[in-house]
Amino acid sequence: MMKVLTPVRKIIEVSCTPERAFDVFTKEIGTWWPLNTHTMLDGDATGCVFGTAPGEKIYETAPDGTKCVWGRVTTWEPPRHVTFEWKPNTNDKPPTEVDVTFEPSEGGTMVTLIHSGWERLGDGADEARASYVTGWDPVLGQYAKTATG
Repeated sequence: MMKVLTPVRKIIEVSCTPERAFDVFTKEIGTWWPLNTHTMLDGDATGCVFGTAPGEKIYETAPDGTKCVWGRVTTWEPPRHVTFEWKPNTNDKPPTEVDVTFEPSEGGTMVTLIHSGWERLGDGADEARASYVTGWDPVLGQYAKTATG
């Protein structure tokens, strides 16, 4: 029987509308994603793009225009919900899944990110999950600064 790992769950509040929070997370990812530390190109990425419909790619770009695909959009419901396959690496393992919701809150928008599907990774799933438990924090911190700013 396959071991099921608990999803990584992150909740942050940003002081902007759900529309703004959604657009910054998706369409404006290139303005906040920390490409100096979270990249497939060892810090040499020049930008990143988030597709805006199911099936479209999420990718980073190299100085020569090469695209390194991180995942694919599976659900696109602006301004409340986006889900995507996530595989920002070149290993032979299948992608995990990231589900993000944007709900109005007293202070602006409550953003909930749930990263699941760890068991698909087989050997190394525990380590991969553990890296995202802390790895999402600086990424979402950058996102919150941009969305709020």
